[in-house]
Amino acid sequence: MTGESLDPIRQKMVAALYGELPADAERELQAALAEDAELRAEWEELQAARGFLREAEHPEPAPSFVFTTPEPQRARRDARRG
Repeated sequence: MTGESLDPIRQKMVAALYGELPADAERELQAALAEDAELRAEWEELQAARGFLREAEHPEPAPSFVFTTPEPQRARRDARRG
């Protein structure tokens, strides 16, 4: 990225993803999405990515069980002899 800012419609899209878009700007965004299929596809991709990130913010709880490794055969034989 070269330090350029996003164009206004993409700034609105990002703000909308995070629920930070005022109602009038939301209406403008919806109108732009209705008119432009390519922009609408980009919006859907952004929503999917945001959904993925939202899920990642809440990881699954750790399992309540513990896996153990079986004792090696040799150690068991030695213990029986012993």
